Amino acid sequence: MTLYSIPAHVAFVDALAQGLIDRTAGDKLALARALVLLPNRRAVRALTDAFVRRADGGLLLPRMMPVGDLDDDSFDRLAGGDTTLPPAVPALLRRLELARLVRAMPGSREAGRSAVEALRLGDALGSTLDTLLAEEIDPERLRSAVENAELAEHWQATLAFLDVVITAWPPARAAMGGSDRGTRVAAMIDALVARWAKVPPPGLIVAAGITGSSPPLVRLLAAIRALPAGLLVLPGLDTDASPAAAARWDAIRCAAADIEPAESAGRDSESHPQYALKALLARLGATRADVADWGVATAQDGPAARTAAVMAAMAPAAAAADWHRATVPAEAFAGVTAVEAATPAEEAQVVALALRRALAEPGRSAALVTPDRALARRVAAHCRRWGLLVDDTAGVPLRLTPPGALALALVEALAQGFSPVALLAVLKHPLVAAGDDRVAWLGNVRRLDLALRGVRPPPGLESIAEQLERWHADAADRRRKSSMTQDRVVALAARDKALAAWWETAAVMLEPVARIADRPDTDLARLAAALRTTGNALCGDTLWRGPDGRALAALLDSLEADGSVFGGFPLDDAPALAAALLSDIAVRPGQGGHPRLRILGPLESQLQRADLMILSGLNEGIWPGRPAPDPWAAPAIRAALGLPGLARATGLAAHDLVGGMGAPRVLITRARRDASAPLVPSRFWLRLQAYSGGIAPDDGLLALARAIDGRGQPQPASPPMPTPPVDRRPKSVRLTSIDTLVSDPFAFYAREILRLEPLDPLDQDPTPA
Repeated sequence: MTLYSIPAHVAFVDALAQGLIDRTAGDKLALARALVLLPNRRAVRALTDAFVRRADGGLLLPRMMPVGDLDDDSFDRLAGGDTTLPPAVPALLRRLELARLVRAMPGSREAGRSAVEALRLGDALGSTLDTLLAEEIDPERLRSAVENAELAEHWQATLAFLDVVITAWPPARAAMGGSDRGTRVAAMIDALVARWAKVPPPGLIVAAGITGSSPPLVRLLAAIRALPAGLLVLPGLDTDASPAAAARWDAIRCAAADIEPAESAGRDSESHPQYALKALLARLGATRADVADWGVATAQDGPAARTAAVMAAMAPAAAAADWHRATVPAEAFAGVTAVEAATPAEEAQVVALALRRALAEPGRSAALVTPDRALARRVAAHCRRWGLLVDDTAGVPLRLTPPGALALALVEALAQGFSPVALLAVLKHPLVAAGDDRVAWLGNVRRLDLALRGVRPPPGLESIAEQLERWHADAADRRRKSSMTQDRVVALAARDKALAAWWETAAVMLEPVARIADRPDTDLARLAAALRTTGNALCGDTLWRGPDGRALAALLDSLEADGSVFGGFPLDDAPALAAALLSDIAVRPGQGGHPRLRILGPLESQLQRADLMILSGLNEGIWPGRPAPDPWAAPAIRAALGLPGLARATGLAAHDLVGGMGAPRVLITRARRDASAPLVPSRFWLRLQAYSGGIAPDDGLLALARAIDGRGQPQPASPPMPTPPVDRRPKSVRLTSIDTLVSDPFAFYAREILRLEPLDPLDQDPTPA
């Protein structure tokens, strides 16, 4: 037997690690000679941790590789370097080249397409190309598919854009001396399969947790299955042999090769959690009867009855006619609770309290699983109030880290001509002058803030210096007319001179970025070089420290090297373009979070396990997410080409949810509305609630979340009654000030006695004066 499955209620990586240890128990070096292929790098790290937990004093780990990175050097060495294809074109370089091709198309400039819009369309074009290459479909077939499909007129016009992939991209790729990643991956797989056919590897070869069914990946898995010591371990296959389960399985209309044509795969089937696994088995030429149970139990397994119940709740419509007559065992949803919060903020508070409560039980672990990154960041922030650092394995967008925020603020200041608000956002950034001189720097920034109050000065750093001169002259004039002592006047004049000298130094630091505004447009290479120079001047080495600083440095390196490919763009487009580039880079922290708390992505919920799994964000559009429409390939085109449907992502999200529901204890949460509108419950939430008859609500946790920040009885404050000394009180009151004296005595006191006037706002609109 070479084909196995680990049920959804069994902790996947722990069971996999224990099973591999058991299978190599007779040979101490057998495990070290083994090769384990996993879906991604996070799965590799999770399996490594699982082996460490079972090391029992010492263990030689197998070689573990993520199939999501099949084009890295380690896999090339594994394939023996037999592929003749050059390395794949770097991702950023390909992205910029595709965007340039989109911008160069006839009509692009006439349509007023911005630089960031061209980047977005280029990204979608690259995604379409990747999908075609993964399915080994020649892009030339796009032309015939569009011409033959019965499409609206605007889809027919799309053929002109798809010509970028068909005609323009191959010579551009050849000029860069690289290959497409999908083509190179397929070539490396074929080279490895050919090598194994000649000389089978001596050790154990295991592919675990993989659900993809692209032709190159299927060839790799089939080759592993044919090896003398090859094993395939599937995650969460429904192996229930009951008539009801068999009917559910048969109702999944699979679009895999040799089963049914692609257009017959209904949306209901593609959105089923078992669809991807059935397609994979079909392409491998196997059935459920060929799959054996892995046969390992762990301490973090949930009840088997729950897996059966969740699978029944997720049944396709064709096999769900009698769901309301089904008998649900009492133990199926024991340990499962639900919380329906009012808002996402309240949901985050609930989740944070659930994580904190889990730590009260010695040795227990808890994990939050959600595709909502904003919710994950909120939960991590709430946990910090108790001193708990929780690692988010999905990372944080570089744009939201301090180095990324500073880079974006510099670009925004450039685009706005160094307007006061944008300039002060740069100068007040916590990384700027982050040393012993920080206090003095902020003192000068605050005085600059006072000087820039009022109407926005003209664009440019020179106008800031002119504004300072006018402000100093006005201040000196006011001091001469006041009753201020001469020593005080001299001290303030010296401070003004120090501010002017400080601004000269600050302006020199900002000059590299400011020089970009000398021309009406710029390019990414010049912008990246200016950001690097200015960042060094403002922050020194502080800007480049840590994972986020290194990520920003790597991005600027790539843009300096390849950014000119994108071409020129107006300065007004720079902030949106920079935000898009910074947002697409995830910064993952190093190890160091709490050992018993984690924040995981949905894919990891079926591979990793905690004693308490919190599945959050169960609203339509979040879990599952809304299928992103492909601007280049209409559904009819995808069907004609045999590409996966857009509903496939819903099926994968359902599979992830089933894996998360297998924990001993589960908490599912959602918010009823956000800041804009009521939210629709996820179809998964509704199915689970309906099939179970209503999951037990955790009202105590919700009440605690609502009370933790204090919603007690308000204590009204006494009305303000300022009583200044009699000799300081005005002897006469203007008639227009009487209303202020009655309604806001403090405002009257500040203006008439303390002689304070409100500051003009920054970037004030011009007044009639």
